[in-house]
Amino acid sequence: MLVILGTLFVMWRLLTRGTATALPGAASAVTWTDFYRSELVRQRDLLKSVWKWYLGPLVPGMAVFLAGLARTMPQAAMGKLAFTAALCVVVFLGIGFLNSWGARQLQKRIDALGE
Repeated sequence: MLVILGTLFVMWRLLTRGTATALPGAASAVTWTDFYRSELVRQRDLLKSVWKWYLGPLVPGMAVFLAGLARTMPQAAMGKLAFTAALCVVVFLGIGFLNSWGARQLQKRIDALGE
């Protein structure tokens, strides 16, 4: 249930914060450059906070799932469970790193717009 709730939260967050905004009309006071910059900032901020809204909500469900498996598995299979838990940690850290790298790349684009 925790995994489902975490996934629903991630989906809601992507829908409300991750969806691109509409282009400004021709008569808009916002210039195309300002619009592009605001979209890059929005995306950068979303990537920078990936631990709060994407990975964090999934951790409790994964932890409870793995703990439940540990209680029911025979001692001989604990090595496989430890490997699975370690793999989950590596994947989460990798996702966090890649999103942080992506945020830095977007910041470079934002900085280039100011020149």
